[in-house]
Amino acid sequence: MTNKYSNILAKHEEHGVQSLESHLKNVAEISIVIARHLGLSEDIARKGAIIHDIGKVSPVFQQTLRKGFVRPPGFIFRHEIASLFFLSLLRENERDAVLEMIIAHHKSISNDSKSLGFIDLDDEEDSFEIHFSKFREWSPIALDILSVFGLQVHDISKDEAKENYNYAISFFEKLGYGYSQWKGVLMAADH
Repeated sequence: MTNKYSNILAKHEEHGVQSLESHLKNVAEISIVIARHLGLSEDIARKGAIIHDIGKVSPVFQQTLRKGFVRPPGFIFRHEIASLFFLSLLRENERDAVLEMIIAHHKSISNDSKSLGFIDLDDEEDSFEIHFSKFREWSPIALDILSVFGLQVHDISKDEAKENYNYAISFFEKLGYGYSQWKGVLMAADH
């Protein structure tokens, strides 16, 4: 791990400053242990943990972590949704488990109490465009961080990011409600 991106935060300044790289490393280590005890793939748990918060690299999200930031009315940016854009870096047989880890580790998929679930936002907003904002600016940094953790990376075009997003929408619309062990792995490891 490098300290090259120590300025990219994972947690709000008022909740204890922690770099994103450090956070991803810690969550990956805990996820591996949890997966081992549940009889799940440690490799998938590790990859899901590494990708789950990579959307936090976005400067749109980073501003929300600074002391004194006040969200303007109607401001919506979910780092999990931005993290989806990197789904195609995984093998196809890994994607569904990692999707559950990414999207479900903070909020409901749909019918969230504040209508901020992944499908809720897709129904109400141009969620993809909101979360794709400044992607060309921040995706090289995100890819660099992912490569430090051993993921094979490549540049992700807008079309590829949109395909990843649409795959996730389709997956969760078919899945509906429910609880999976994969969701539990990250929920336990990320807090």
